[in-house]
Amino acid sequence: MKLLKLILIFITILCAVFLLRGCRRSSEEDEKRIVRWLNDTYGENAYTMKKNPENKRYFLVRLNKYPDLEFSVTIARDVKTRSSYLWSDVDEVFCEYAIQQFKQSNDIGSDRISYDEDVYYVYTTEVNSLEELESSYDRMLRFITFVTEQYPTIVDPGGLNVKFHVRGIQL
Repeated sequence: MKLLKLILIFITILCAVFLLRGCRRSSEEDEKRIVRWLNDTYGENAYTMKKNPENKRYFLVRLNKYPDLEFSVTIARDVKTRSSYLWSDVDEVFCEYAIQQFKQSNDIGSDRISYDEDVYYVYTTEVNSLEELESSYDRMLRFITFVTEQYPTIVDPGGLNVKFHVRGIQL
């Protein structure tokens, strides 16, 4: 009976060591995968990357073109499907910053611009006439031009996603 317990303990320790080695190797592979994505997306030497001191599985990245902005990136794991994918909040960080910068330098009246994970930008206005709608539409076009010129990093190759939401008038 003692021999069986010793064998069971030995097997448990062996499994724990094996799993820990796998996690460490996985972390190194994750970092290589992240670096490969950053190089493919932004170019080699176009960014700085460091481990997040609060969460070692996350990396903090700054693009050299935008040193004031820092975003997170990690490899997320789906336990159910045993797959992994690269996760980053780069879109949210850049979109929120672009909105803030545009609002500081442009009067948007009572219009609102917000970030939406699925759409990127939602431009909302409440109007009572076609003239008011035209003014809001022109402001939205200025916003699109601003983002396209100032932050090409967040503009997908397929275009900039903006949802124009109009309240108060039906066409």
